[in-house]
Amino acid sequence: MKTIILGMGNTLISDDGIGIVTLRYLEKVLSHCKEITFCETSWGGFRIIDLLEGFDYAVVIDSIKTGNKPTGSIYHYKPTDLLPTLRLTSYHDINFITALRLAESINAKVPSDIDIFAIEVEDNRSINETINPTLWNSIKECSQVIADKLFEKNIITFKIPAEEFIGIKSVDELDLLYPEKTADRIETGLINN
Repeated sequence: MKTIILGMGNTLISDDGIGIVTLRYLEKVLSHCKEITFCETSWGGFRIIDLLEGFDYAVVIDSIKTGNKPTGSIYHYKPTDLLPTLRLTSYHDINFITALRLAESINAKVPSDIDIFAIEVEDNRSINETINPTLWNSIKECSQVIADKLFEKNIITFKIPAEEFIGIKSVDELDLLYPEKTADRIETGLINN
């Protein structure tokens, strides 16, 4: 089954980058799985059709701010369950469900099976390249839930052991998932190359 894992977010806007950081973490754990395509985006709506086209199954990882559960809680949705989010719908674009229906109407081959995992965040508005430390463990937990889902669907042929999912315990470990942040600090002379 041709599979894409799509991390959504913006790593320049505080906790909003959690979808992309989780994708990067998961890609490291699943680096041996060449049959899975890993993709990052900060766009939704119409543009999502292009990203999903040609795949049989998709996992979407994003941030969500509902205020209904504690920061770091992990939600699992199917597309029909979605409430509008910043990228999955916008004033200048269409929502995720409408994009999928449009894809069907123009016979674009988008996955009929999509799982969406969202992590409850605290701050998805401040311009800041730092994710709240209370979310670090959620990166590991969400990755493990997704890997289990991939195993359940026979996309990966073996269950990834829990010890493969090592929690992030420091800013330095988190920075390894932010190559663009490290590059900026080299350019500005904050760290040596």
